[in-house]
Amino acid sequence: MAERLLAAMRGPIDAGGHAVAVGRSIGIARRGGRSVSPGELLREADIALYRAKAAGRFTSAVHDPAA
Repeated sequence: MAERLLAAMRGPIDAGGHAVAVGRSIGIARRGGRSVSPGELLREADIALYRAKAAGRFTSAVHDPAA
């Protein structure tokens, strides 16, 4: 699903009549049956997002809670 979202968001964004190229990345966290607070899940998604950004534009990464 992340790859489909990234593909759909490719291309420039119209910013007041100006085409602006913007890189996009997605960080994914899964609850996976764990008892985890919404704040912790967001923190894990943020960790994954930084990994995706480090890998390059238009990438996604999934947080592994075991890592």
